[in-house]
Amino acid sequence: MPEIPPQDDPVVSRPMSVLILVSVFLLLLTVAWSLYAEFFGLRPWREYQAQFRDLYSTYLRKQINQRKGQEQAFYASPDYKKLKAAVDAAATAALPTDRQIQMQIDLLDRQRAAMTGTFQIARGQVGALTYQLEQIPEKDKSGRASKLKELNEAKAVTYQVDWPNADGTVAPKTFNYDLLNSTFTTLMAQKASLVAQRGVVDKPAKDAQSAVDEYVKENLPGLGSADLAGLQNAVTDMDAKLRQINVNPPGTQINYVGGVGLVDRCQSCHVGTDPLVVPVVMTLTKADLGVAKSVDAPFTSHPDPDLLKFHPLEKFGCSPCHGGNGRALDSVEKAHGRYEHWLWPLYYPENADAGCQQCHAADMITEHAPAL
Repeated sequence: MPEIPPQDDPVVSRPMSVLILVSVFLLLLTVAWSLYAEFFGLRPWREYQAQFRDLYSTYLRKQINQRKGQEQAFYASPDYKKLKAAVDAAATAALPTDRQIQMQIDLLDRQRAAMTGTFQIARGQVGALTYQLEQIPEKDKSGRASKLKELNEAKAVTYQVDWPNADGTVAPKTFNYDLLNSTFTTLMAQKASLVAQRGVVDKPAKDAQSAVDEYVKENLPGLGSADLAGLQNAVTDMDAKLRQINVNPPGTQINYVGGVGLVDRCQSCHVGTDPLVVPVVMTLTKADLGVAKSVDAPFTSHPDPDLLKFHPLEKFGCSPCHGGNGRALDSVEKAHGRYEHWLWPLYYPENADAGCQQCHAADMITEHAPAL
């Protein structure tokens, strides 16, 4: 066989240090670009949410202090004290009767619990025999008579029950099936009567409390200081995360896009439109947050919270009414759909009511749409 000439091995015959160095540099560059894209370049909503958290927390602290002052003045007013005194007086007047009724209900509950197990056994036996009797044909006189005798004997069986008494003692009491059945029915009827009686006794106190609640609602509307404090704690601990709404699952039609499973991530930047962050009873503006002059602060709540009662965000989302690309997050231009590859750009403020026409074009009057 002819000898095979030695082949040139590049790994052995040529240095690889330059190629390895270039490869390592490109790898590090790729990692650096990926990290930048993940946390900064393609994730502007992270910065928005961090900024919103700081501004909103500051706003809530001011609101809590202001609300506490309003509440202190309100609860110290003569009208509120008069209504509250009426509640206390009515509750005090009803208390002795309430306690007596509750003692009677507790006794009935203990008596029912004492007999329930025995009653279930007896009712099961009688029920089974009754069913067997019903299955015997009418012409089988002897069979029916035998089963009827067995049924009557089961009803006549006596049971000992440790019966609770009103004085706190427990004494044995004898029952047969009919007495168990009638006693159980009587206990339930007595309890229902006592509950209804307690409702009558408590009605003046409930009516007085309703008057207080209505007065507070009319004169001290909105969230209380405790509610605002809880909201502030939730906002302070809020993590930056993607906020997504699956608008319409396949097979539905609520907009021109149709049943394609539309996805909106608008609240990732417009955090204030999330009712879990800014409750619908609040209205949040850029001026409230101290950024009225900013052109890059998407932190306001929805300007028409009443509209959201009929168009809940979890069903309708944002883009079906307002336009824009609900999926896009990497830039304002793409999210608002104002680029050549998106057919439904965000409506400008003066044309915001145009979104209503997608569903309400045939309406004579479109409420919550002043331009129309």
